Amino acid sequence: MIRISLRWRALVATGVAMFTTLLAPAPAAAVVPATTLVEGVLTSVGGGPAADGSYSILFSLYKDETGGSPAFTEGPVTIGVKNGVFSYALGSKTKLEPGLLGALGGGWLALKVEQDAELARRPLHAVAYAVRASVAEALECSGCIGDKQIDANLLAKYAKLDQLALVAMSGDYKDLKGSPPAPDLSAYPKKTDLKPVATTGEYKDLTGGPDLSAYKKFADLPAVAQTGKFPDLTAIPKFAELGQACGTALVMQGIKADGSYDCVANMDLAALPADGIDEISNKLIFNQFVDSFDGKTNVPIKDNFPTGVTDEIDFPDIGVSQKLSVAIDVANSDVSTVAVTLVDPKGGKFELWKGDGSGGQGGKIIKVYPDPDKTVSGDLTKWFGQNPQGKWKLIVFDAGFKDNGIDGQLNKWTISIQTLSNKKIRIAGDLYVDNNTTMSGNLVVNGTLTVNGDYLLRPATFRLAQFHTYQHAATSWFMGNNSAMYGGISPSVWTDGNAHAGAISADKEVQRTLFTEKRWAGKNALVCSELYNMHSSTNGFVCAALFRVRNLTAGNLTWTAHFYYTAFDGWSEQASVAVNGSNIWTAGNTSNTSVGLVIPANRVSTVIFTTTSTAPYTYLSNHHERATLLGFHNNSLALPAGLQFIDDLDIATGGYEK
Repeated sequence: MIRISLRWRALVATGVAMFTTLLAPAPAAAVVPATTLVEGVLTSVGGGPAADGSYSILFSLYKDETGGSPAFTEGPVTIGVKNGVFSYALGSKTKLEPGLLGALGGGWLALKVEQDAELARRPLHAVAYAVRASVAEALECSGCIGDKQIDANLLAKYAKLDQLALVAMSGDYKDLKGSPPAPDLSAYPKKTDLKPVATTGEYKDLTGGPDLSAYKKFADLPAVAQTGKFPDLTAIPKFAELGQACGTALVMQGIKADGSYDCVANMDLAALPADGIDEISNKLIFNQFVDSFDGKTNVPIKDNFPTGVTDEIDFPDIGVSQKLSVAIDVANSDVSTVAVTLVDPKGGKFELWKGDGSGGQGGKIIKVYPDPDKTVSGDLTKWFGQNPQGKWKLIVFDAGFKDNGIDGQLNKWTISIQTLSNKKIRIAGDLYVDNNTTMSGNLVVNGTLTVNGDYLLRPATFRLAQFHTYQHAATSWFMGNNSAMYGGISPSVWTDGNAHAGAISADKEVQRTLFTEKRWAGKNALVCSELYNMHSSTNGFVCAALFRVRNLTAGNLTWTAHFYYTAFDGWSEQASVAVNGSNIWTAGNTSNTSVGLVIPANRVSTVIFTTTSTAPYTYLSNHHERATLLGFHNNSLALPAGLQFIDDLDIATGGYEK
């Protein structure tokens, strides 16, 4: 609480001062101030001076000592106080009109400090200038000069109020009389002609705005789009709960030891990828295959032979390729002069090797494309996802000159393709059929197929071919010595030309022509045990067995075969074994042996055993007999884990690559 005592220094009644101005010389009017000084002392409730500082003070003038509303206020204004003393020029911010002071008579001044209640009013007192103004206010002008005594010409230059146009008093454009010539405002639109956006500036008032229909408004988004929190989802899936069903998209596969349900995802088969059947069948069913097809082996390459040598692999219609690789093995006296080109079934060319022609680089070119080796030109990966069916050609050129002789050879080349097949499927385990099964294609079983009916079907272990070659009479070489009837080898070569299994045609049709008999076996097998009288040394009796062996693993596996055989190289006859067209073993005598056969990974291989006949045995001077033997013993046909015999020659295509 603040108390106040006031002292007055000056107060000017402005209206009186103005009046004085009309009667006195100009200098006298100029010295009358328009403010009055208010001085006072602020004291605290305890009686001492108020604390030094700045205070907010509101000044009010009243007509009476009490009651009524203030006729004049100024402030609140901030005033500095020191030792309780303050001063302020009243009228500094709000003009003190002379007429106001006259209307108040004496008048009363009140102060309100800060938030305290208004202090008691104090009377106004005259100051020096106010005393001077009272002289003019008290004049009685009985002898003064009036307007009638004033010469009219004195006021001629002044306009009377009633002579002024209304606009002189209002200043409003509408109070003008006689509109000025209308300015040309045609270049300016009227406000009513403007679009709302011109006056509001609001985006929403635009017309022809951008099309934002593809965008969601924030308010239209579900809560989860803004929070990312699981509880804000709608249609929340139901979870497994003891005593209740499994949750959404779950099926119960059992009950756990604690009594809770063992729930698993109910897989949407429609979303299963084309190569996903192995993933949902516990690796029992497959429709992905790796098929390798070999071209010819040991093909000679002539020196200085720019037209090159060509070999061809006819790849069957198996399915869509997922991976494709081409392996080459080429030897030459100078590989820097060699170029190797692959031509695909569509005529596209891939340059696999191109020597730099620098010379003096003997050796071999052993490469696998496109990985790990890169082609010189052409991208083999473009065949990924396509059906590689058709003829693939390999062309080997030797542009260098040495002696125009045989400069090297194409040792071997292979195309290996991993396919996603729509033609076949492999079942790795046993297949049990409880009801009738109708098939529109071939069924190839690589294991035991058990049917709950009258039949037990087992695949044949191998295919057998046995034949004579010559008659010592008009017939001569059988069937006109037609090689197509005898596996691609003429009868005359079989028993008079050291034929061997590696020379049998890779064409499956030619193989099916020769190997027409199916044979079943356990761990061992007696294949041929023949004795015949010989009427011509040219004739021989040939026994051959063809096995189709699948390697289910990603690595090469060795099958060791123990077998009895017969042959007589004195008459150019051989016993032999070949794997995928490559001769592994030959002999020209009669004995028994064992041979380790490497079966390549991830493919089906063709293994062929051939025998001819023993040397002739002569009895009774003119009787001659020979024997032909082939038999597997020592559990030879119990294949190592990862290998299995299959019987698919009826449907197999291509060459030795499959």
